[in-house]
Amino acid sequence: MEKPEEAAEARTFPQVVFTDTPYSYPYSTTVTCRYTITSPVQPTPRDWVGIFKVGWNTIKDYHTFVWVEPCHDVVGRESTTRSVVFKEYYLPKNEHDFYQFCYVDGNGVVQGASTSFCFKTPAEEDPESDLQGDLLVITTQNEQKAREMSELVKEMEEIKKRNDDLRSTVQQKEQENDGLKEDLMKQAEKQRLEATVEKITSLSLDDLSGQNETHAREKYDRAVMKINQLKGERHQLKEQVEAQREEIVTLNSKQREQERELIKMKDTIQLLQVDLQSSEMDKGRLSVELQRSQRSQSQTTVMDDMRREIQELSEKLARQTTPQNCSDDDLTARCHTLASQLKEAEGKLQAEREETRDIRVRSEHLILELQQLRDQMAQLASSGEKAERTSGKLELKLKEANGAIADARFAIAEKDCLIGEKEQQIALAGLEKEELSRENQMLRDDMERLRGAYAALQASAQTNAPHPQPQQPQQPEHPYDSIETGAEEESLICRHCRESFPCITEDELQQHEQSHRLCPFCTMICDSMEQSAYEDHVYSHGL
Repeated sequence: MEKPEEAAEARTFPQVVFTDTPYSYPYSTTVTCRYTITSPVQPTPRDWVGIFKVGWNTIKDYHTFVWVEPCHDVVGRESTTRSVVFKEYYLPKNEHDFYQFCYVDGNGVVQGASTSFCFKTPAEEDPESDLQGDLLVITTQNEQKAREMSELVKEMEEIKKRNDDLRSTVQQKEQENDGLKEDLMKQAEKQRLEATVEKITSLSLDDLSGQNETHAREKYDRAVMKINQLKGERHQLKEQVEAQREEIVTLNSKQREQERELIKMKDTIQLLQVDLQSSEMDKGRLSVELQRSQRSQSQTTVMDDMRREIQELSEKLARQTTPQNCSDDDLTARCHTLASQLKEAEGKLQAEREETRDIRVRSEHLILELQQLRDQMAQLASSGEKAERTSGKLELKLKEANGAIADARFAIAEKDCLIGEKEQQIALAGLEKEELSRENQMLRDDMERLRGAYAALQASAQTNAPHPQPQQPQQPEHPYDSIETGAEEESLICRHCRESFPCITEDELQQHEQSHRLCPFCTMICDSMEQSAYEDHVYSHGL
């Protein structure tokens, strides 16, 4: 049993250590992540390694992830080294952010994290960039705010332009989807025509004879040509669907970038709100100081009155030649004290006036700045609401486009099944046609032989009897009455999509079942999902 100190130490230190993590990875290359698993961790099929942006809060903030391959040879070992590979298609495209690897077990607990790294092109790895990164630029708060506001305005304009571009691309996608729907309707009409042609060919095969063989062969060739044409159109439709899928992936990435920009804008709005609150607090403090200065002004008026009284008293004192109740020394001392008090009062009055003037100027500046901040907050709030509305509309349009593409894929899959069935039916029809032609030839030979025998019998009868009764030849059976209808072959059913497939083998059915992309937890069919949606669905089972 572990001691409490050992258990605390095991919880403190990481259980998975990432090794050989460089400072930066180049673009457009696969990334290999190597890590060492210690003995307390037992890997499971639900463990995964993700790439997180530095500063992440929850395990849902991953950029991409890869499932860990389970290894059963870890039991009993102190540590083992494993690796996973990230494809270049799913890696981050931002060159200014730093990322790190994190190992998350099936319970959603982070067992280890790597050092930070970034993604750069080979041309960016220049030693001068490190020297430029060490420069310190000092700016004032007003300049910083003005720069941030100009950057926000530029970002808003760029977002508007991107939204317009995305709106135009979505409209183009809708038009392309309408064109695809029309193509699918035309394809359905062609399939109906092909079905009628096949019915006609089947009826013609039932009434096949020597004279109609060439006509049936022509119909068969036309049906084969139509099937080849349908295959070519199906290939074109698949290419169009693949191109649309790639464009939808790019649109999804652009939408994610816009969502990140919206989050950044919300953060800036919150910062501006904090600045607004602080400015309001400064305004309240300045109002208190202004009231205090007004009280000081009232005190200055009292000091002016006192100064006038002192001046009058000094004038009276100068006019008096002889004191009545006090001596010259007392009067002189009193005059000096009054003069000093007067100077102190004048100094305080001047200081109060200057302080009042400064407070008024500061309050006016703060009021103007507060009004500007309020206007900017209103503009940012309106622009943020517009951006949210446009992003919501884009999400709805993307969902509709994904649904249309899923329907197109389903129709193409059905078309593939129908084409396969028709090819099998044509092959069976060809075999039946060959068998019928052989039976036809045999029947013709029998007819010729019977005709020769009948002619010989008729000649012998004419020689033996004067009025022979011609024997009625036995009517041969119809050449197609003896053909037995083959038993219908048993149809095999897929255990995932529950579709029936006649005339296929067990191996072909197994290949079809393996072609489905299934969720390992709920066995849901995820063929029409994107890779990111599939990963989110699988990850939701672990929450």
